[in-house]
Amino acid sequence: MKALNRALTVFASAAPLILLCFCGAENAGFIALSIVVHECAHLATLKIFKGKILSFRIAPFGLCIDYDAERLSLSRELAVCASGCAANLLLSLASLLIYAAFGVDTVMLGLVSAMLGIMNLLPIYPLDGYRILNILLSFFLLPATAFCISFIISGALAFILFCVAAYLLTTAVTGVLPLLFSLYVFSVHSKILLESAEI
Repeated sequence: MKALNRALTVFASAAPLILLCFCGAENAGFIALSIVVHECAHLATLKIFKGKILSFRIAPFGLCIDYDAERLSLSRELAVCASGCAANLLLSLASLLIYAAFGVDTVMLGLVSAMLGIMNLLPIYPLDGYRILNILLSFFLLPATAFCISFIISGALAFILFCVAAYLLTTAVTGVLPLLFSLYVFSVHSKILLESAEI
């Protein structure tokens, strides 16, 4: 069990390097700016609601902010989770308006930011959409039941993403990033299951 847990951790740590190899240098600045805007929105919303940040770290497909969710009401935690995606969509809109008004080529920034915001709304762990789904279910269900339903939906969507990415990779020689992302999600899910089995 410990060897499998270490292997999953090594894979999760290597994923950012793999991502940078496939995204291309021309879009790296747009991706970085979109991620910074996304995480700054989370931090600003946490600060507004006087949330306590536990850690801020680099994760395989972006950055991760761990915070004390028990200090926030469900509606405030929902606002914190949704703020990053909202900021990405606003940045996308602003970049398209700048392009339309001034002719400055900000279309790629808008597309990258919109894709990041929309992707983060997917209810797949560890994305914001998963946490949003979990919080919405917690309004109506016990937290443990909400967690189980969210976790099952997340795993099913990750499996579908894996199948689509594998199909694209074999037929159209594309889909490497979704394949890597789905493998990362599977590794995180497996790690959570292994940790819960040890408890």
